[in-house]
Amino acid sequence: MLEVGIGSNHVRVQIGDIRFTSKLIDGRFPEYGRVIPNQPPLLVTAVRDDFASRCSAPPSPPTRNIEGFVLRKPNALTIQSHNPEQEEAEEEVEVGYEGPELEIGFNVNYLMDALAAIEGRTSRLALPTATAVA
Repeated sequence: MLEVGIGSNHVRVQIGDIRFTSKLIDGRFPEYGRVIPNQPPLLVTAVRDDFASRCSAPPSPPTRNIEGFVLRKPNALTIQSHNPEQEEAEEEVEVGYEGPELEIGFNVNYLMDALAAIEGRTSRLALPTATAVA
């Protein structure tokens, strides 16, 4: 049997001998709708498994860290990476993209977490703005 209790500053859920208690947040949730547009202007579409494998295990050198993505031509994304020895490498991945040239850097661990949560065959990366590549 599932029991749920709500207090003035906590919520408690109990199933048999297992009890979970959490403190309620005192504050307003951020207005994410003002930051994340409903119709992002730039979309990159890729085969999820291929994209994830290229991001998580790029080619040699084996200790590389992904530094960013570069989109310079239609339907091609370049993964740029480096390692602690200052060696650099690039790999091109086929994607669906037709937009301005852009370069974006990010924490690849967050991207990998998002890709792992996607169930479909393809993934879409929505980009709200672009920074021109010099």
